Amino acid sequence: MGKCDTVRCSRIDQVKNGSIGEEAGLEKGDRLLKINGKEVKDILDYIYLINDEYLLVEVEKTDGEIWEIEIEKEYDEDLGIIFISPTMDDIMRCHNKCLFCFVDQMPEGMRSSLYVKDDDYRLSVLHGNFATFTNLSESDIERIIELHISPINISVHATDPKLRIRMMGNKRAGEIMKQIKAIADHNISMNGQIVLCPGINDGKALENTLNDLESFFPHMQSIAIVPVGLTKFRKGLYKLEKVDKEKAMETIELVESKQKEYKEKYGKAFVYLSDEFYIIAEKEFPDYDDYEGFLQIENGVGIARKFERQIIDALGNKLHESTGSLKIAMATGVLSYDFIVKMAKIIERKIEGLSIEVVKIENEFFGKDITVAGLISGKDLSRMIPGIEAETVLVPGTMIKEGTKLTVDDLNIEEIGKSSIKK
Repeated sequence: MGKCDTVRCSRIDQVKNGSIGEEAGLEKGDRLLKINGKEVKDILDYIYLINDEYLLVEVEKTDGEIWEIEIEKEYDEDLGIIFISPTMDDIMRCHNKCLFCFVDQMPEGMRSSLYVKDDDYRLSVLHGNFATFTNLSESDIERIIELHISPINISVHATDPKLRIRMMGNKRAGEIMKQIKAIADHNISMNGQIVLCPGINDGKALENTLNDLESFFPHMQSIAIVPVGLTKFRKGLYKLEKVDKEKAMETIELVESKQKEYKEKYGKAFVYLSDEFYIIAEKEFPDYDDYEGFLQIENGVGIARKFERQIIDALGNKLHESTGSLKIAMATGVLSYDFIVKMAKIIERKIEGLSIEVVKIENEFFGKDITVAGLISGKDLSRMIPGIEAETVLVPGTMIKEGTKLTVDDLNIEEIGKSSIKK
């Protein structure tokens, strides 16, 4: 999304069917001006102001006419409207030059939205995004405190000022401990994220970061550690090493030691590793209960165990009868292949007549070091489909852009299916 003026971006793009907004007469194209006499400057104002049982909503219609609409609703009921911009204004851009930035490693010729470097703390509220806080003013921090935005997700990576500045290429990166303290002092919950770059913020540096963040517990309620992702498009970029088996095992050992310490102190693990570490190290995932509510599922922490539990719960203890023989395929990335094979066997044992072929897709689009299912391209999927004998091919939902049918390289998943049908 390019630059977005407030007038256009505060207009309603969609009114959900059956919503309070639809009943009240709100329409696509209406511009939201005020709620209960208070100006709505962005999405945070909107979220804060609609928490009431009675609303007087002032909107500007597409013909310029101003309407005042009275709405009665449940206190925390949403109006069911979606704006042209998710924040109702221009999204805050990233001011960093991170050594590990994934956007810098994208190939040319993709849709423009994939090259937008957002770093907007408001998206933490809307979509669970993580923000670095390097572009926040004092007034932004004050607003987080005033509106009590909780929980808020922070990309930490390191707490040592010099190390964080080096990793993020921004002098303001060194202020993170001060910013976290200001938020914690007002009883706001936070979740942290660390992208692990071998030789930079691992080992002792990682331990120091965890010790620093522990000082904010329980306000800092969880920390996720994820391995750096490296594509084949790194010409001219800082030379980074991938997380190999040795580094994964070393990191697991450190984190398990810290988890034991935190559980003894607080009764919670506090820090969690994404599933990739266990797969790379060829170790079993922690038990389901060890993920303690899956606070960091969006960072790939506990996805495998949660998926396993969902399958087991769905199938139950009974043998399910099928109406005949059926062969399906499940496509996945290299990283999750062995786990998906295990899940497929569980399903086959429970459903008579069902045969599942698990298809491992190597990532030629981004490079073979990118092994997660969510970054499988349409081109790579298309390359594999002709060799599949199954009647139906299931693909990971993370492959598809939310709200669309498009893969990361802008191919339509339905068109891929149609073009790949054997004649």
